[in-house]
Amino acid sequence: MLALYVVCHYSILALRRDIIHGHSSHHPKGIQVYHGKLIIYGCGDFLNDYEGISGYEAFRDDLTLMYFLNRAIGIDVQWLKDVLDRESKKWGARIVIKGGHALVLRLTD
Repeated sequence: MLALYVVCHYSILALRRDIIHGHSSHHPKGIQVYHGKLIIYGCGDFLNDYEGISGYEAFRDDLTLMYFLNRAIGIDVQWLKDVLDRESKKWGARIVIKGGHALVLRLTD
């Protein structure tokens, strides 16, 4: 996993990228703002590759950070917030719920 962070940080600093959009993780991962640039480590997939494969239910592959055709509500929003907040706080970012359904990125010191 360290190699992923190094590649993302290098892409921002040396290749002057403004945003890194991670995908194909099948489930959401952390978010970081690095030198003022957004890194989204895992947005999930448009395609559910786990269909019919048991044992991965805890990863909630049905919820991704891509555009929802059906908006997440209730406990699904809370689950996404909890996972993203847990995975993002190590980089000084927190995720909060605004208005009952919107996930908002907050930077901390």
